[in-house]
Amino acid sequence: MRADRLLSLLLLLEVHRKLTAAEMAERLEVSERTIQRDMEVLSGSGIPVYAERGTGGGWSLQDGYHFRLTALNQAEIRSLFLGSPARLLTDLGLASSSQDAYLKLSAALSPSLRQQAEQARQLIHIDEAGWSRREETVPFLQLLLGAVWEERKLRFTYQKISDMDTLLPLPERTVDPLGLIAKGNAWYLTASTEEGLIRTYRVSRIRSAVVIDETFKRPEGFDLAQYWEQSKAELKQQLPRYPAELLIDPKLEKSIRQALYVQVKDAGLPEADQHGWIPLKVEFHNLQSACEYILGQGPFIQVLEPRELREHVMACIRRMASLYTMNTSSPGLDCDPQVPSE
Repeated sequence: MRADRLLSLLLLLEVHRKLTAAEMAERLEVSERTIQRDMEVLSGSGIPVYAERGTGGGWSLQDGYHFRLTALNQAEIRSLFLGSPARLLTDLGLASSSQDAYLKLSAALSPSLRQQAEQARQLIHIDEAGWSRREETVPFLQLLLGAVWEERKLRFTYQKISDMDTLLPLPERTVDPLGLIAKGNAWYLTASTEEGLIRTYRVSRIRSAVVIDETFKRPEGFDLAQYWEQSKAELKQQLPRYPAELLIDPKLEKSIRQALYVQVKDAGLPEADQHGWIPLKVEFHNLQSACEYILGQGPFIQVLEPRELREHVMACIRRMASLYTMNTSSPGLDCDPQVPSE
């Protein structure tokens, strides 16, 4: 995020030639202290910025110096101007700032590159939300964003799933907010705890939050994207596994390999049977999710093992049949697996 902010500062000074720290802080929605630190970084990297004190003063670029985006190739231009999904920018309170940034970047480009940038915006649109996903309420997101940008500590209360039915006050946590992650329609806060552990919290479960007037130092070498990918891999390894052997119609093979809660084990797969059906070894999360998936495929899938799964599927089929029998007044057999829900 700092690299984006430094670029924005350069573009602001290129356009306005002189701005006070307060003006830049207001435009970028950060503190004046953050602006002061950023200007020191720019100066230290060789950019000729200097401060004028007193009335009418402010930060300026040295006369004759011009910052131009001339080193970008065609692919880089297109990638920059695809932009972020509108909902994410709105959640962060950056929708209008994003449009302002587009105008400033566009003004800094040559006419030919500007045409390519506009073409990228018109030809490709990114909508990260699914058709039926429920929107989450994240009233503290912009407050969290400010804490992340300004590297200030955060105190908040958090309601875990296990706390949903409790009437006791939620415990307060004090953390160093390291970054925000958008996953589908959900936002997550990654933070370092007082014990020095890095944890991830779902923003929609934060019930109260306040930014503390105390800064922190980010862990050296911490990479948010790398941490998130590692966390996802570890979570996947920790998920419960329910192995099964299936016989599937060939037309189902592609979809089962793309199913979210099914993992196909390719090692040592036997050949198709005499009817062309394919034997597969798979892993589900649990017995319940296995039943739901198999029943959803109708007559195109058959359970070979384990016997427990076969029996639950058959019980569900009998119950479904009973519901469509006109003279049946009871719902029939119970096919709900007696396993704890997640």
